[in-house]
Amino acid sequence: GMVNGLAVCGPNTGTILEIEVAALPAKEKGMVHITGIVEEERIGTQEKSIRRKSMAKGSIENVITVLRAMGVPADRYDIHVNFPGGIPIDGPSAGVAIATGIYSAIYQIPVDGSVAMTGEISIHGYVKPV
Repeated sequence: GMVNGLAVCGPNTGTILEIEVAALPAKEKGMVHITGIVEEERIGTQEKSIRRKSMAKGSIENVITVLRAMGVPADRYDIHVNFPGGIPIDGPSAGVAIATGIYSAIYQIPVDGSVAMTGEISIHGYVKPV
């Protein structure tokens, strides 16, 4: 699956976030691979800065829990999620796009490339307001 997400990259600025997903039948229990993310970044100046860690792995685990609860056999696949470009990803707000990409990859249903989405998914399947 190939999906467009929306990401905040600073005050009053955002960008389109390409998300690529491949799903291959697993020989045993499925595994998840994540590539293309910056795991940790430092934001600010020398006088005042913070460290921010990516939550992409946790977001993908939440998405897989939701998809399995909906009957999607995500645990039977090796799932590779790639964020091309190596930009910092905090993770949660990409939940809807990640879920759509994984579903698309498993069922081989393409997603309209003119659509972009954002929103965190709870482990109960609710999309949190943006």
